[in-house]
Amino acid sequence: MLKKAICTVLVGTLGLSAADKLMGQGATFPLPIYKEWSKLYYKTTKNEVTYNGGGSGKGISAITDRNGDFGGSDSPLKTDELKEKGLLQFPAIIGSVVLAYNIEGIKDGELKLSSAAVAGIFSGEITKWNDKIIAKDNPNLKLPNETITPVVRSDSSGTTFNFTSYLSKANESWATKYGANKTINWGAKVVPANGNPLVASSIKQIPYSIGYIYHDTILNTTNLLE
Repeated sequence: MLKKAICTVLVGTLGLSAADKLMGQGATFPLPIYKEWSKLYYKTTKNEVTYNGGGSGKGISAITDRNGDFGGSDSPLKTDELKEKGLLQFPAIIGSVVLAYNIEGIKDGELKLSSAAVAGIFSGEITKWNDKIIAKDNPNLKLPNETITPVVRSDSSGTTFNFTSYLSKANESWATKYGANKTINWGAKVVPANGNPLVASSIKQIPYSIGYIYHDTILNTTNLLE
Protein backbone atom coordinates (compact mmCIF):
# COMPACT_ATOMS: atom_id res chain seq x y z
CA MET A 1 0.00 0.00 0.00
CA LEU A 2 1.38 3.40 -0.98
CA LYS A 3 -1.02 5.77 0.75
CA LYS A 4 -4.33 5.83 2.58
CA ALA A 5 -6.77 8.28 1.05
CA ILE A 6 -10.05 9.74 2.24
CA CYS A 7 -12.75 10.52 -0.28
CA THR A 8 -14.65 13.65 0.69
CA VAL A 9 -18.11 14.86 -0.25
CA LEU A 10 -18.59 18.51 -1.21
CA VAL A 11 -22.05 20.05 -0.90
CA GLY A 12 -23.71 23.41 -1.27
CA THR A 13 -27.02 24.27 0.38
CA LEU A 14 -29.50 21.43 -0.02
CA GLY A 15 -33.22 21.30 0.60
CA LEU A 16 -35.07 18.03 0.19
CA SER A 17 -38.74 17.25 -0.11
CA ALA A 18 -40.44 13.89 -0.52
CA ALA A 19 -39.46 11.94 -3.66
CA ASP A 20 -36.73 14.45 -4.60
CA LYS A 21 -33.71 13.78 -6.82
CA LEU A 22 -30.05 14.46 -6.09
CA MET A 23 -27.28 14.57 -8.69
CA GLY A 24 -23.57 14.17 -8.02
CA GLN A 25 -20.32 13.32 -9.80
CA GLY A 26 -16.59 13.17 -9.20
CA ALA A 27 -14.07 10.65 -7.92
CA THR A 28 -14.37 7.17 -9.43
CA PHE A 29 -12.96 5.43 -6.35
CA PRO A 30 -16.22 5.67 -4.31
CA LEU A 31 -18.52 5.05 -7.30
CA PRO A 32 -19.48 1.43 -6.42
CA ILE A 33 -20.30 2.14 -2.78
CA TYR A 34 -22.19 5.34 -3.62
CA LYS A 35 -24.38 3.36 -6.02
CA GLU A 36 -25.15 0.82 -3.30
CA TRP A 37 -25.88 3.54 -0.75
CA SER A 38 -28.15 5.25 -3.28
CA LYS A 39 -30.25 2.10 -3.61
CA LEU A 40 -30.63 1.80 0.16
CA TYR A 41 -31.41 5.50 0.51
CA TYR A 42 -34.13 5.25 -2.13
CA LYS A 43 -35.75 2.30 -0.37
CA THR A 44 -35.94 4.29 2.85
CA THR A 45 -36.80 7.80 1.63
CA LYS A 46 -37.95 7.47 -2.00
CA ASN A 47 -35.39 10.18 -2.81
CA GLU A 48 -33.35 9.28 -5.89
CA VAL A 49 -29.58 9.83 -5.80
CA THR A 50 -27.52 9.60 -9.00
CA TYR A 51 -23.72 9.66 -8.88
CA ASN A 52 -21.47 9.61 -11.95
CA GLY A 53 -17.68 9.39 -12.01
CA GLY A 54 -15.44 11.53 -14.18
CA GLY A 55 -12.69 12.20 -11.65
CA SER A 56 -12.21 14.43 -8.63
CA GLY A 57 -11.60 17.48 -10.81
CA LYS A 58 -15.04 17.16 -12.39
CA GLY A 59 -16.62 16.69 -8.99
CA ILE A 60 -15.07 19.89 -7.69
CA SER A 61 -15.98 21.84 -10.84
CA ALA A 62 -19.56 20.57 -10.85
CA ILE A 63 -20.36 21.55 -7.28
CA THR A 64 -18.42 24.83 -7.55
CA ASP A 65 -20.45 25.80 -10.63
CA ARG A 66 -23.62 24.47 -8.98
CA ASN A 67 -24.11 21.95 -11.78
CA GLY A 68 -25.12 19.32 -9.28
CA ASP A 69 -26.04 18.79 -5.66
CA PHE A 70 -22.78 17.25 -4.44
CA GLY A 71 -19.32 16.31 -5.66
CA GLY A 72 -16.86 13.59 -4.72
CA SER A 73 -13.14 14.24 -4.44
CA ASP A 74 -10.11 12.30 -3.19
CA SER A 75 -8.24 15.62 -3.13
CA PRO A 76 -9.82 17.75 -0.37
CA LEU A 77 -10.25 21.49 -0.76
CA LYS A 78 -8.56 23.84 1.68
CA THR A 79 -10.53 25.81 4.26
CA ASP A 80 -10.21 29.13 2.42
CA GLU A 81 -11.40 27.50 -0.84
CA LEU A 82 -14.48 26.08 0.89
CA LYS A 83 -15.30 29.46 2.41
CA GLU A 84 -14.80 31.29 -0.90
CA LYS A 85 -17.02 28.87 -2.81
CA GLY A 86 -19.65 28.53 -0.10
CA LEU A 87 -19.20 24.78 0.25
CA LEU A 88 -19.22 22.21 3.03
CA GLN A 89 -16.85 19.24 3.00
CA PHE A 90 -16.84 16.04 5.03
CA PRO A 91 -15.16 12.61 4.79
CA ALA A 92 -17.24 9.78 3.34
CA ILE A 93 -15.03 6.71 2.94
CA ILE A 94 -11.38 5.72 3.24
CA GLY A 95 -9.32 3.58 0.89
CA SER A 96 -5.73 2.80 -0.07
CA VAL A 97 -3.77 3.53 -3.24
CA VAL A 98 -1.65 0.62 -4.46
CA LEU A 99 0.46 -0.31 -7.46
CA ALA A 100 -0.68 -3.13 -9.74
CA TYR A 101 1.46 -4.84 -12.38
CA ASN A 102 1.24 -7.32 -15.23
CA ILE A 103 4.54 -9.19 -15.57
CA GLU A 104 4.58 -12.73 -16.93
CA GLY A 105 6.05 -15.17 -14.42
CA ILE A 106 5.82 -12.83 -11.42
CA LYS A 107 2.94 -13.55 -9.09
CA ASP A 108 0.80 -11.35 -6.86
CA GLY A 109 2.88 -9.81 -4.07
CA GLU A 110 6.26 -11.08 -5.32
CA LEU A 111 7.52 -7.80 -6.78
CA LYS A 112 9.05 -5.20 -4.49
CA LEU A 113 9.76 -1.61 -5.49
CA SER A 114 11.47 1.14 -3.52
CA SER A 115 10.23 4.72 -3.74
CA ALA A 116 13.26 5.45 -5.93
CA ALA A 117 12.21 2.69 -8.32
CA VAL A 118 8.60 3.88 -8.47
CA ALA A 119 9.67 7.48 -9.07
CA GLY A 120 12.10 6.32 -11.74
CA ILE A 121 9.43 4.32 -13.57
CA PHE A 122 6.88 7.13 -13.71
CA SER A 123 9.47 9.80 -14.53
CA GLY A 124 10.82 7.75 -17.42
CA GLU A 125 14.28 7.32 -15.91
CA ILE A 126 13.70 3.57 -15.49
CA THR A 127 12.38 1.92 -18.66
CA LYS A 128 13.18 -1.81 -18.29
CA TRP A 129 11.94 -4.31 -15.72
CA ASN A 130 15.46 -5.67 -15.21
CA ASP A 131 16.89 -2.23 -14.40
CA LYS A 132 19.55 -2.46 -11.69
CA ILE A 133 17.49 -0.40 -9.22
CA ILE A 134 14.54 -2.81 -9.53
CA ALA A 135 16.87 -5.82 -9.51
CA LYS A 136 18.41 -4.63 -6.23
CA ASP A 137 14.96 -4.77 -4.59
CA ASN A 138 14.24 -8.23 -6.05
CA PRO A 139 17.39 -10.40 -5.90
CA ASN A 140 15.41 -13.66 -6.05
CA LEU A 141 13.23 -12.76 -9.04
CA LYS A 142 14.05 -13.36 -12.70
CA LEU A 143 13.16 -9.95 -14.08
CA PRO A 144 12.47 -9.74 -17.83
CA ASN A 145 14.36 -7.47 -20.20
CA GLU A 146 11.08 -5.89 -21.25
CA THR A 147 9.97 -2.27 -21.58
CA ILE A 148 7.84 -0.95 -18.72
CA THR A 149 4.48 0.56 -19.67
CA PRO A 150 3.14 2.89 -16.97
CA VAL A 151 -0.65 3.31 -16.94
CA VAL A 152 -1.90 6.61 -15.51
CA ARG A 153 -5.12 8.54 -15.10
CA SER A 154 -6.02 10.78 -18.05
CA ASP A 155 -8.60 12.80 -16.10
CA SER A 156 -8.20 15.27 -13.25
CA SER A 157 -7.89 12.64 -10.54
CA GLY A 158 -7.70 12.50 -6.77
CA THR A 159 -6.03 9.11 -7.15
CA THR A 160 -3.23 10.82 -9.09
CA PHE A 161 -3.04 13.49 -6.38
CA ASN A 162 -2.65 10.90 -3.62
CA PHE A 163 -0.15 8.83 -5.61
CA THR A 164 2.03 11.84 -6.44
CA SER A 165 1.70 13.11 -2.85
CA TYR A 166 3.29 9.85 -1.72
CA LEU A 167 6.08 10.20 -4.30
CA SER A 168 6.69 13.83 -3.33
CA LYS A 169 7.14 12.86 0.32
CA ALA A 170 9.21 9.76 -0.40
CA ASN A 171 11.44 11.06 -3.18
CA GLU A 172 13.07 14.49 -3.20
CA SER A 173 13.79 14.42 -6.92
CA TRP A 174 10.12 13.74 -7.72
CA ALA A 175 9.00 16.54 -5.40
CA THR A 176 11.28 19.00 -7.18
CA LYS A 177 10.41 18.01 -10.77
CA TYR A 178 6.74 17.04 -10.55
CA GLY A 179 5.22 17.62 -7.12
CA ALA A 180 1.70 16.51 -6.21
CA ASN A 181 -1.33 17.33 -8.33
CA LYS A 182 -4.52 15.90 -9.83
CA THR A 183 -2.90 16.08 -13.29
CA ILE A 184 0.79 15.51 -14.08
CA ASN A 185 2.99 16.05 -17.12
CA TRP A 186 4.54 12.60 -16.87
CA GLY A 187 8.17 12.18 -17.82
CA ALA A 188 7.58 8.59 -18.89
CA LYS A 189 5.82 7.40 -22.04
CA VAL A 190 2.50 6.47 -20.47
CA VAL A 191 -0.84 4.92 -21.39
CA PRO A 192 -3.66 7.21 -20.18
CA ALA A 193 -6.95 5.80 -18.91
CA ASN A 194 -10.06 7.60 -17.70
CA GLY A 195 -11.09 6.40 -14.23
CA ASN A 196 -9.91 3.65 -11.88
CA PRO A 197 -11.79 0.81 -13.64
CA LEU A 198 -10.16 1.61 -17.00
CA VAL A 199 -6.72 1.80 -15.39
CA ALA A 200 -7.30 -1.68 -13.95
CA SER A 201 -8.50 -3.15 -17.25
CA SER A 202 -5.61 -1.53 -19.14
CA ILE A 203 -3.06 -3.08 -16.78
CA LYS A 204 -4.72 -6.46 -17.22
CA GLN A 205 -4.60 -6.17 -21.02
CA ILE A 206 -1.11 -4.67 -21.47
CA PRO A 207 1.86 -7.01 -20.84
CA TYR A 208 4.63 -5.60 -18.61
CA SER A 209 2.52 -2.66 -17.48
CA ILE A 210 2.18 -1.04 -14.06
CA GLY A 211 -0.24 1.52 -12.67
CA TYR A 212 -1.60 3.09 -9.50
CA ILE A 213 -5.16 2.50 -8.42
CA TYR A 214 -7.40 2.04 -5.41
CA HIS A 215 -7.11 -1.36 -3.78
CA ASP A 216 -10.78 -2.33 -4.05
CA THR A 217 -10.84 -1.73 -7.82
CA ILE A 218 -8.22 -4.33 -8.65
CA LEU A 219 -8.91 -7.15 -6.23
CA ASN A 220 -9.05 -10.34 -8.29
CA THR A 221 -8.19 -8.32 -11.41
CA THR A 222 -4.43 -7.72 -11.48
CA ASN A 223 -1.34 -8.41 -9.37
CA LEU A 224 -0.64 -6.18 -6.40
CA LEU A 225 2.74 -4.84 -5.42
CA GLU A 226 3.82 -6.10 -2.01
